[in-house]
Amino acid sequence: MDVYKLGKFENPTFIIIFATIASLCSMDILTTKYVISNSIGYESNELLSNALNNVFYLFKYFATIFVVLGIALLCDIKHKNLELVSYITLISFYGIVVLNNLLVIFANTDLNLNLSKLFLIFASLFVFYSFVVTLSDKHKDNNKY
Repeated sequence: MDVYKLGKFENPTFIIIFATIASLCSMDILTTKYVISNSIGYESNELLSNALNNVFYLFKYFATIFVVLGIALLCDIKHKNLELVSYITLISFYGIVVLNNLLVIFANTDLNLNLSKLFLIFASLFVFYSFVVTLSDKHKDNNKY
């Protein structure tokens, strides 16, 4: 295995990213369970609404963790921008989902997120961050000369 990939798991930045995504995923699960168990909201994701139970939440948490680890293992030094964009997209996406759940809990409103909107948000975030990172790299390259 590549030394870069092994050392990545000891990198403080990776640890912060990992902890942030794991925390946001946990907050999503806890706030969703709270909203549903107190009948103050509902699961707007049509595919998940019938599958919500403790086994599903455990699966969701570990699937998210494996995605983060998979990104780390698959992206080598040549693909650091893809890695960065992937992590920023996951953090932003989970942030929006948790914000939605907190709005339901504290403000009795939501962002009206359904599955198609969630896919659109995720894809839009990924494209936007890819564009920003690409522009940033081009700006760095232009400043070298």
